[in-house]
Amino acid sequence: MNIDLTNEQDYMQDYPFGFGCNSVKWFPGITGKNIKIIDIESSWNFFHEDLIQNNGGLIYGTMSNNQYAEDHGTACLGLIGADINGIGINGIIPDAICFASSHASGPASKAIVAAGDKLSKGDVILLEMQMAPDTTSGMKYKLIPIEYYDDFFYAIKYCTDKG
Repeated sequence: MNIDLTNEQDYMQDYPFGFGCNSVKWFPGITGKNIKIIDIESSWNFFHEDLIQNNGGLIYGTMSNNQYAEDHGTACLGLIGADINGIGINGIIPDAICFASSHASGPASKAIVAAGDKLSKGDVILLEMQMAPDTTSGMKYKLIPIEYYDDFFYAIKYCTDKG
């Protein structure tokens, strides 16, 4: 059953309820046309009804077989680039082409470098990952940004140096 859920997207409203996306829709370029976005996680549903029109697919790695990861990845891509089609939600920048790079089957730093190799200046990498600095102590659930670790830092630096 196809349901329009755009009335549930409070984050599209003006402050203090949302980011103000609805107020700036008329600005040139605001829809993300000619922009590529690569989400780095471990799984997505590329057949979702809201990710059909500007779906770039998987550019690196293999997806995990984890329903939570698939739901999370699909939701992230949907918030950014869901199709404006009267079904589900509308993406914040619906004309951007959304890709994915998976870290499920190997080092996440390689998924980042693969994303950097696919993108041009002005494109976006969404890093949906963090790590615990020490999984054997009380720090197990205190997550930190991945760029704390050298391999991730240099992978991110590689991408930003490219623009």
